Parts: sequence; C-alpha cells; structure tokens
Amino acid sequence: AAWHCREVIRVIAASAEPYPAQSGLAQMSLGIVLGEWNQLEDAATHLRQSLDLQQYQGNPYSFVESSLALARVQQAQNDGPAAWQTLTLAERVVGETGQQRSLILAARALLHLRQGHLEESIQWSTAAGLGVDDILFPAREFEYRVWVRVLLGQGQLEAALHLLTRLRAVAETQERFGNVIELLVLEALAHKAKGERRDSA
Repeated sequence: AAWHCREVIRVIAASAEPYPAQSGLAQMSLGIVLGEWNQLEDAATHLRQSLDLQQYQGNPYSFVESSLALARVQQAQNDGPAAWQTLTLAERVVGETGQQRSLILAARALLHLRQGHLEESIQWSTAAGLGVDDILFPAREFEYRVWVRVLLGQGQLEAALHLLTRLRAVAETQERFGNVIELLVLEALAHKAKGERRDSA
C-alpha cells in the first residue's frame, strides 16, 4: 500500500499539470499507512503535506480525515498540544455544523479520554445522543468507536460489550480487519474488567 501511494505521488509530481487534490489524497493514504506501521515521524510529515494540499480544495471530508489521522499520530508522539492544535484548525475549516464537525468533536472527546479527562468525554457523549441499539450508519461509526471507550471508562461494561459486539459484526461483514482487531482488544479489556469486578464482589 505504501509503495502504491508513493508511486502516485511520484507520477503527480512529474506531471506538467498540478493535481493538488489527488496528491493530497495520496499523501493522506501514505501517512495513515505509515502511522499504522508506527513510523510516526514520516507519517506526520505526509499528513501535514496532505493538509497543506487539501485545505483549499473544498473537500472537507478528506481534510478532516487527514486531520484526525495527524492528531492520532501526534498523540502517539506524546504531543498533546499539537494534536489539539490540529483538531482546532480542522474545526475552524469545516465550520459549525455538519457530519465532519461531529467527527472532530468525537476526536476531541477521544483526546480528552486519552489524557485522563473522562468527564469531558462523558459530556460529549451525552450531547451526541448516542445509544447502544442505534442503527450503525457508516458515517457515524467513528463516533460509536469513541463512545465505547467512554463507556469502558465509566465502568458500563455490559453496555460497552453489547455495542462492541455490534460494531465488530459490522466490521467483519465489511472485512475491515484492522477495526476488527481494535474492537477485539477492547472486548478483551471489557471482559477482564468484568472478571475483576466479579472477583472483588
């Protein structure tokens, strides 16, 4: 996957015509792959280049996806302030309404959670109005994957396990195995916490 992304970037760079939108998508894809491989510095470089190319192309979907990926990388680098700055810029670009803003707010809640600020994440989940038996529309799946972490943080293990089972079924059906692994890890943590709670009773 990384080779194909680099090849697209090379071809576009060699072209006589500028293709900033396509180049931005290729940079984003490469940055996401490198982030998954834990090559964080290179991932951040490509994701920043993606944002520079996409910011004025009128495609908020790709801009937000790049922003969320870069914020994840920056948090993995223990650079919380940079992650907040990335999300703040994305929020300013997409405006006050729409699904893309909802994704940014979910990402902010996840960042709060990872920094130990559970109450702020709970406030987000309450305002978002999510339910464990909601229809899992693809456009909102990221929000539910964040919310399940909030439920685990609150100790609402049964609700979290119910939602995790539903999310994993969707991911398995669509063969998104990276998400399947992520959800299985969360399920294991939930079952572990459930066992510890039972043992201490």
